[in-house]
Amino acid sequence: MALPAEAAGITKGAFYKSCVSRELLFFDILEGLHAEGSEAAAAALANKRRILRRCGGRYC
Repeated sequence: MALPAEAAGITKGAFYKSCVSRELLFFDILEGLHAEGSEAAAAALANKRRILRRCGGRYC
């Protein structure tokens, strides 16, 4: 738990006090990663014309 506390910029004690359980922490981390991935995918698909040019019509 030292790494997440360090990444958050807080002490391990403060981290444990703010954390209900490791399972909920894991879920929160996964939820954040999913949101980041969704945003990246949406940004990549935003310019459909550019995507079609990149695939060169090979698969379209």
